[in-house]
Amino acid sequence: MLGGLKTLKAIAAPYGDVKFIPTGGISSKNLADYLSLPAVHACGGSWLVASKLISAGEFAEITRLTEEALSIVRQVRGKQEE
Repeated sequence: MLGGLKTLKAIAAPYGDVKFIPTGGISSKNLADYLSLPAVHACGGSWLVASKLISAGEFAEITRLTEEALSIVRQVRGKQEE
């Protein structure tokens, strides 16, 4: 299987200022790890708006997951700006 933080670090190393937006395998559990990499501009992921949540009308859960992701972004990116 190809991917993950280790692969992203290896691919990013020779490209200097190139920024990446990983989307596969991202979740609230590893979002901070990805965002901590200087080569990562942003992350995306279907965990935020999973089709099963939409189908079930679980909009409160979608909102909760989005707020959780935003909190993680603020924690990580806020630290980078200090």
